[in-house]
Amino acid sequence: FPGTGTGTVLFSLEFAYDSSARKTTATNENGDQIVYLFNDEGNLTDHYIVKNGKVAEYSKYSYNAFGDSSVSIARSDLLNRYTPANFNFDAGSIETSTLNAFNKKVTTTKTIYPADTSAVTSETAYTYDDYLRCIKMETITSFYGVRALLQRKEKTVTEYSKYRPFLSVCSS
Repeated sequence: FPGTGTGTVLFSLEFAYDSSARKTTATNENGDQIVYLFNDEGNLTDHYIVKNGKVAEYSKYSYNAFGDSSVSIARSDLLNRYTPANFNFDAGSIETSTLNAFNKKVTTTKTIYPADTSAVTSETAYTYDDYLRCIKMETITSFYGVRALLQRKEKTVTEYSKYRPFLSVCSS
């Protein structure tokens, strides 16, 4: 408690910064890290989380000439097998989203690679109203068998017509 000299620290982080004052790492008391990498223009290009010395999540960011960004995120229990030095971004599952100028998702592609060499890919397109509320999500899911042979496709369309104030169902 303040002024008493007693209390328990529940969580602590140590931060490191580069010469341009950009945060490059955040490390907790267990040695787990969040690492941030930047390009020459100062844009975030990679962000990954290391737990117990293994990559637990990895995000790659890219930018076009207009400053629009997209992000690819790899998440999977499979990732926990790799150290940052030998990490393969294509292991496990990959999600790539393209964002508009308002940082809202325009498209998302997610591919899951199960251990049996099959794959499932879903591609979602988002439509927003003038208040930047998601009014439509259209998803096409493709199921692939071994040797990448397409087995079937499914299409799902979700439309939203009523909102409570300040509510958006398509999160970014």
